[in-house]
Amino acid sequence: MQQATAVELFCTRCGAETIHQATIANGFMESLRCLDCDATTPTRVSKPAANMAAPAPVARIGNLHLGQGQCRLEGSIHPPALPPVQQALRTVRAGLALRELDCRVLRLCADSADHVRLATTLKAATGLPVLVDIGDRLQLAADVAGAQTDGLIFTCSTAADADLVAASISSGFAGLVVIRTASESLNLQLALAEAAVKRLCRWNHCNLAVTPQVPDVTQFVAMARSMHAYAQVPLRAELPMAGDAQDPVISTATAMGVAMNQPGLALVALPALTPQSRVMYETAGEVSAHLSPVQHRDVVGTIVYMAGKAVDRLATKPGRVLREMRSSPTVFAHSLAGRVISKPQRVMGEIQRLLRRTS
Repeated sequence: MQQATAVELFCTRCGAETIHQATIANGFMESLRCLDCDATTPTRVSKPAANMAAPAPVARIGNLHLGQGQCRLEGSIHPPALPPVQQALRTVRAGLALRELDCRVLRLCADSADHVRLATTLKAATGLPVLVDIGDRLQLAADVAGAQTDGLIFTCSTAADADLVAASISSGFAGLVVIRTASESLNLQLALAEAAVKRLCRWNHCNLAVTPQVPDVTQFVAMARSMHAYAQVPLRAELPMAGDAQDPVISTATAMGVAMNQPGLALVALPALTPQSRVMYETAGEVSAHLSPVQHRDVVGTIVYMAGKAVDRLATKPGRVLREMRSSPTVFAHSLAGRVISKPQRVMGEIQRLLRRTS
């Protein structure tokens, strides 16, 4: 729906204050036209036509390609308030547990530069790419880039926040940058995502994804369907999203099913792993296994896929152990005994999950 309104503005062609006609469509100003000289000034880039196929959104994190049907589970870790060695040990233990729950990306929630430095140890111990979530603590962006992490997540409240983050990370930073839009209005979130993507691209940071902040799956669907017209980048969903069901299994399955059927979805982030949230991880893994095109539904395909993952982890194990030792020798020495003892239990857990998928 379009509407026109008159406004008095300075015209550069006339060199004086003149009456302009402002054309507004869907809450956004499309153009300004001077009624004296008829000069028209567009105020935003036109959106793709409805019948025009928009570019398929693709992003990279580590060796993973996201988007175009490739969706991964993202496990979350909040470093505990403990002395440095114990904190690193607890963080590594959580990362290993998340890997066994089929998470292929880890999110490290960082409140300080010390937390950011844990990302190197976490990546070396698990072999998984690590995103550092700095929230609205934008001053930590430079530390994230300096630690050469696989990417960062920041909460964007204004378009200027995107410029601040882009200026803080080096132009050579190739990690994934996730924009978490923050606004009570969905329309403002759409406009904010569009502006932030454009500003980051101007700073040569084009490996991007967007996370809308929504309270429920209905609003996520609305955002997902509109977002691709405003910012051609993959989407990242954050669970839990509220639903009608009180049962966490049903709620998680519903949210996962709805989210994964949206075009351009690349990551589904789960809350920090606790005894209470573990059921969410198990349910999310089951839904992802049935809906992801990578993990085949047939028995033979599932076994081949899981066997391939096991062989890959076995082949890369020596290199990962060496990197972990170099990254943090003290943490590696303290964690080695516990990991050796718990290894049979973790292997049995993976076998049980494989049997459930093929049953």
